[in-house]
Amino acid sequence: MSDLLDISERLRTQDNRCTAEPMFCLQIKVRDVGYDPQYADGNTVWINMESGDYEEVEPETEGAEEFGYKDRWETVMVAFTEEGLNDYMRQDGHNVRRRAHNGETRIYVESFRRCDEMIRIRQFLMSNATEHARR
Repeated sequence: MSDLLDISERLRTQDNRCTAEPMFCLQIKVRDVGYDPQYADGNTVWINMESGDYEEVEPETEGAEEFGYKDRWETVMVAFTEEGLNDYMRQDGHNVRRRAHNGETRIYVESFRRCDEMIRIRQFLMSNATEHARR
């Protein structure tokens, strides 16, 4: 029960980054490679196609071909609090960073707006701490 009260306290006191009904998202940077370079807004990499590893290489490398790429952020975990994501990263951050392009991760805040189920759970957690504190 004390763990839930701790979560509840964090929900009531954390920085919600000016977001109503926030959810904290752990995101990794993902690089999608394979676009035609002329449609890649100048974002290109050279890939060694002969080695079979398909790794980024210098343009002068034999067997290298130029491809366009786009970087995007992909959500891999969601929590009610930022501390919940920090705990997750302490436990599994080595795997999360391994999946990310250059190990890049971030915590981004989205909203549970119009998701009544999650809003009710969040409100329940916050109200229980207040009620429990009165006892």
